[in-house]
Amino acid sequence: MELQVRGVLAGIAVALVLAAVPAWAEGVSTACDRLAASPYDPAVPRGEGVGLGEIDTAAAIAACTDAVAADPASARLKFQLARAYDAAEQFDKALAGYRAAADQGSALALSALGSLYESGLGVDADPAAAAEFYQRAADAGLILAVENLAKLYEDGRGVPQDYARAAALYRQAAEAGSPYGAGSLGWLVENGHGVPRDETEAVRLYQIAADGGEAFAQHNMGVMYAAGRGGLARSDAKAIQYYELAAAQHWAPSYSSLAWHYSHGAGVTRDIAKAEAYLRLAIGEGDAKVQGDARNDLAWLFATENIHLEEAEQLARDAVAAGPEVGNRLDTLAWILHLTGRDKEALPLAQKALSLETGNAAFADHLAGIEAALGQ
Repeated sequence: MELQVRGVLAGIAVALVLAAVPAWAEGVSTACDRLAASPYDPAVPRGEGVGLGEIDTAAAIAACTDAVAADPASARLKFQLARAYDAAEQFDKALAGYRAAADQGSALALSALGSLYESGLGVDADPAAAAEFYQRAADAGLILAVENLAKLYEDGRGVPQDYARAAALYRQAAEAGSPYGAGSLGWLVENGHGVPRDETEAVRLYQIAADGGEAFAQHNMGVMYAAGRGGLARSDAKAIQYYELAAAQHWAPSYSSLAWHYSHGAGVTRDIAKAEAYLRLAIGEGDAKVQGDARNDLAWLFATENIHLEEAEQLARDAVAAGPEVGNRLDTLAWILHLTGRDKEALPLAQKALSLETGNAAFADHLAGIEAALGQ
């Protein structure tokens, strides 16, 4: 494991497996380089190397074992062998290999150790130890470690939460050309965490990250266009364009955003089937919050179309179980119960929804409709 993701989920860099022997691979290490070199290795040209999830583990372990045997002093080859074991989920061997390479000064190995300690892979999870490894790798100039350390400061994991420190680290990464660093700094700037709030600057940073392929930044550009924020002219068409880019990378929040546009016919021809399909993708691929919201949205879509009400009720109940204090989930379930003639059961749910959001006119209308059905 070597990459951070944003928020529920943060930016994932994907590297292509090299089909031919690259120019930077040479000598006895050629096969090991070709099969297991990190895209973050300074010796590897930008855009080359093999993503951890793309490693052919059996071939890489064999090739790198031979390479290390031929050149036992090479920290780089030890790291690549450990990386192959990491990809194969043989974490005990990965840890031993990373430690051996780190002892010889490999910043990549230090960062990889940080990732294993952060995630609790092969060792007990220890974010504080992860922060120490990331700091040592960052001090050696590894931008990947700078990004990972910044995320720990942003979240307050293993270190005291410090948005200003996170922003400074993300800025360092961004200035070194990191799209992830730019997008992550953009989020802090958008929300005024550790830096002055500035939506125009946030859009500038999101654009850099989106152009660099970061899915979370592409999604956030969609949000900004949909609302006309950050100095952008409001545009459903542009929002959809960015949501589609992020959705192509399986960024689950973008599935839900696309579903909204299709269900409302905003910037596209209204298409309930496509809205349903996108929401089912969000349910299947999202984190807990995305799944809960998508279940609620699909339940509401069915309710407004007066279709599949039995499934709508189950979706709404699942959403409420996952978020019993979320007003719109309670309101959705209450309205579905009203539509199916169970107003006594719906009433306390509608009342609670409105108590959670006292100014919500839609909730108030639903409660009034339920009360009227009960003769109140």
